[in-house]
Amino acid sequence: MRPILLVSVGSVWLVTTIVARADEAWLRAAGETRRATLDLTTGRLRPGADAAPRSTPVCWDSSQPTGYFTSQPPNRVLLDWGDLPVDCLRPRVFEIGYATDLPDDVKIDVVFYESSNGFNDPQPTPVRALRLRGLPHGAAEGVYLRWIITVIAASPIDLSGAQDLDGDGLADFGYSYSFRNAQPGGPRLVGPLFAGDPNLTPGFENAVDLFTADPNRGPAGPNDLLLPNANTRFVGTFWFTVPEAQFHMLLACGQPNQPCDALGCLADIHPPGGDGAVDLTDLAVLLTHFGSVGATRDMGDIEPPPAGDGDVDLADLSSMLGAFGSVCE
Repeated sequence: MRPILLVSVGSVWLVTTIVARADEAWLRAAGETRRATLDLTTGRLRPGADAAPRSTPVCWDSSQPTGYFTSQPPNRVLLDWGDLPVDCLRPRVFEIGYATDLPDDVKIDVVFYESSNGFNDPQPTPVRALRLRGLPHGAAEGVYLRWIITVIAASPIDLSGAQDLDGDGLADFGYSYSFRNAQPGGPRLVGPLFAGDPNLTPGFENAVDLFTADPNRGPAGPNDLLLPNANTRFVGTFWFTVPEAQFHMLLACGQPNQPCDALGCLADIHPPGGDGAVDLTDLAVLLTHFGSVGATRDMGDIEPPPAGDGDVDLADLSSMLGAFGSVCE
């Protein structure tokens, strides 16, 4: 557990990290587990688990059930984090988990962040936000159904800019849940599932960050995203005794037998975010910036993964030529 950290600025003391044990109100027991699959390309929600997460490489897995969930008001953001291997930086399939007894369809904002390491990281960088609507609801009041939703994104979630902040050779990333139709104070509840088994999840930290909407900074409208330290205030980092836990999330690829982050995906740099193919447009961008220092991936700094080494040189050119002609899902 990390201690409270106080920083003196002039005569003002700022609390930059608050770590506290979550009280029992955080943990609620969930019941029956049900599954569904949401394909964001078609917008179709169908019952049952999709085969994609298990037939394609699962490269990050925080889905071991604990039987618990938490519920927070709709003006809250719950942020968790982990470490990704460098061959899993453009997943297309992910899995979320929540429990609810709401009578109406559930609305969740799920945001992915690169270079996020938790404990009120001062600048988690959001790279993809998905507004998931029309998700399955609960049953009778007080009967909390556990829903596991396989989500197939319309395009890969690009986390290739994630940095290795803690020096373990893996790329640090984060993900947040915000439940937009939670009912403040109940009686009906909704919130993310807690997952356990820390030995199987790279970057597992028995802690979650909680943020609440800042009335002085927004959100301006009902459709605006709540983002950590942008239009929210940090409440604290909370840890758990039994069970040790973090929020449910699984990341996988989109095609069987395809590496999660094939070389072609990293070399697909133009336009920013890629267009699904490594071709002359990508090569032209790299050659334009050849020899540059202080370079980024969008300029051709693709070697070594995940975030390059700050310049565009022969190693980057060799990698791109090796991937030339690749088609990236």
